[in-house]
Amino acid sequence: MSTLLKDLYSQSFYHQLSIPLKTTIPGFDKKTFLNKILIPAFEAYELKERMAHTAHVLHHFLPKDYSKAATLVIQLIEAIKKEGPAASSIE
Repeated sequence: MSTLLKDLYSQSFYHQLSIPLKTTIPGFDKKTFLNKILIPAFEAYELKERMAHTAHVLHHFLPKDYSKAATLVIQLIEAIKKEGPAASSIE
């Protein structure tokens, strides 16, 4: 049975993503993040909607200052690379 591409953005994915987010973003609150991501409408979202929703939610956890936010995003990417791809990723 095939899996929909949108399902890569699953509850498990966000739990895994919250690990490097917690180590990278000062004051990151995993519970708040998951509550904002996994809203009732989330299951009906298609791939692009899930991606846009994720970006929108992450924006609330990043500093308003662009250069500070960009620095954290770069650090986040490096943290994700160190941890390796998730078992359900398509890398």
